[in-house]
Amino acid sequence: MSIIYDGHAYCFPDPSAHGGFDDPAEFHRHLQLFMAHARKQPVWRKRDRTPSGISGLADVSRPWDFEGLKEAQFRTGPHGLVEWTVEGEDYVKQALPPWTVDFSYPPDSLVADMDYAGVDRALLHRTPYMGVSNDYIADCTRRFPERIQGLAYVEEWLIRSAPDASIQKLERAINDLGLSGLQFLPFHMKLYGQTDDWADSEFHPFWDEVARLDIPV
Repeated sequence: MSIIYDGHAYCFPDPSAHGGFDDPAEFHRHLQLFMAHARKQPVWRKRDRTPSGISGLADVSRPWDFEGLKEAQFRTGPHGLVEWTVEGEDYVKQALPPWTVDFSYPPDSLVADMDYAGVDRALLHRTPYMGVSNDYIADCTRRFPERIQGLAYVEEWLIRSAPDASIQKLERAINDLGLSGLQFLPFHMKLYGQTDDWADSEFHPFWDEVARLDIPV
C-alpha cells in the first residue's frame, strides 16, 4: 500500500523559549534576518495599514548579513505577525498565517493539517530561526510516532571550532532521541564569517561520524 509522505515539514515552539539557543539574542538575530529577507509577505504601518517595506528592519542592500540588521525593537506578535518600531512608529509583517496565534506550530496542528490534506507521514526539518533544539523535534516524533519523523540539527558554524561537542550532539540526537537523519545548511556558516566549504579537512571527523551512524543527510 502506497502512502503520501511530506518530506519537508516543520513544527516549532513559541519564541519565548529562544529556540534552544544559549544566548536569546542570537536566536532573535536569526529570526529577524529570516523574517526580513525570506518571507515575502505584506508589510504595513500598524496605525493605519498603509503598505510599507522592511527597510526599517534591515538594510536591503545587505541581505543575509547579520551586520545589515537594524535595531528596531523586533518582536513577534499575535496571529503570525512580526513587529518592529522605527522612530516611534510601529510596523507589522504577516510572516505566518493568521491562525498561528502564538507564533508556534505544534505537532498536533501539523497532524491535523496532514489529515485534512491526506498526508500519511511527514519529516520535520530544522532551521535556526525556528530553533536548534533536537529535543523539541524528538518530542514531536514521540507524540505521533506513526505520523512524524524528524531530522537532527547541529549548528554548522560550530563544527569547525567545537568538533567534539558537535559530534556528541549528533550522536545524542540519533542514538538517544531517535531522530532519522541530519539536516545540514552550509550557507549558515557565511553568517558567522566562515567559508561554506563543508568538505575541508576540519569537517572530516564530523562526516566520519555521520558515515559511522549510517544516516541520510
